[in-house]
Order: sequence, then structure tokens, then C-alpha cells
Amino acid sequence: MKKRAFGRVLGIFCASLLILLQGCGKNEEQPKLTPGKDFRLSALPDNKEKMTVVKDFFWYGCPHCYALEKASLKLHSVAPKDKVSFIHRPVSMGSPRWDVAARFAHALAAQHLTEEEHAAVFAAIHEEKLNPFDKDALINWAVSKGWNKHKLIADWNSPGTSFEIAKADAEAKRLDFDGTPGILVDGEFIMDGRNGSPDMLVRN
Repeated sequence: MKKRAFGRVLGIFCASLLILLQGCGKNEEQPKLTPGKDFRLSALPDNKEKMTVVKDFFWYGCPHCYALEKASLKLHSVAPKDKVSFIHRPVSMGSPRWDVAARFAHALAAQHLTEEEHAAVFAAIHEEKLNPFDKDALINWAVSKGWNKHKLIADWNSPGTSFEIAKADAEAKRLDFDGTPGILVDGEFIMDGRNGSPDMLVRN
């Protein structure tokens, strides 16, 4: 995703969550979202949950996903857990090279990855230059942080992981994402590089 387009999706993502979380004060003007400009609507809305569900489709090697994660981490900390659910959807977008980091993400998630640990993986790749295409490097890094190596490898190679990646890729395709990051709010509101406006960046 191009830098300018990413700025737009980052802005609209933060603005939409500010609305969902009522992050603006009562006397402040709420960000206004315009269909077709700031977001797309899913042709097949799908949210059976009682709470707001925010899904982000990501790849650990994507620098834009890393920037989005840093911005959303603060929102995770203030979101009421009984009202908003955040779901990370690692995708390969059909690429064997991207499949490596997608499997790593699923293997970590199987060991109850926390939001802080999720952010730490991004930081290791983008700040410490951990190679997202190198399976051994990724596993060795995780083991150095205390993760169980045998379980990581087992989950990495499990049919369940292959199924989940295929499922996430199929969902990304259905939502017409052509790259990462992609955001789906409440199974209906879609935000990617084609939507959003740069002036809607979160203000605090």
C-alpha cells in the first residue's frame, strides 16, 4: 500500500474507533465518516456478535501494519472489553513468502499471544530487523522470549493453521483487499487504501 493511501486508512481507522469508544468529549465535534470516501460497505454484512467487532487483516512484514498497530495499541487499552472486540487476522494473500509470517502469527496466537506481545513481534521485525521470511529465525526469536519451541513448531505445521490462513485469505478476497492492512468493523464497514482521509488522524 502506498504511503499516502496508508495515511488515509490509519486516519479513518482511528476516527471510527474514536466514535465507537466515544473517545471525543461531549463538547467536541465528532469525526464525520462519508460512505464511499472514508469506508466501503460490505456486500454481505456479517456480525452476529452482541459487541462491536474490529478485525484487522495484517502481515507482520508490512510496515504500514506496524504503524497501524502502534496507533491502535492505545485504543486497545481504553476500549471497554464488554463492548469492543479486536481480532487480528494474519493473511498470506496467497503468497508462499507471506505464508511464513502468517504461520508464525497463528503459532503464537495458539499460545495466547497478548496485545503487547503482538506489538513486540512487529517491533522485532521492523526495528531489530528480524527476517519475516525466515522460519528458523522467527522461531528462535520466539524461543528466546520464552515461547515453547515444540508447541510453536507443532502449531506452525498443524492442518488447523493451514485452514485458518486459507479462511483469512478467502475473507480478505471477499472484502476485496488487495494488500495489507485492511480493516473490517462490525462485519460491514471496510477500510483500506482506497478509503479514508488524511485529516481524520486521531488527535490524541
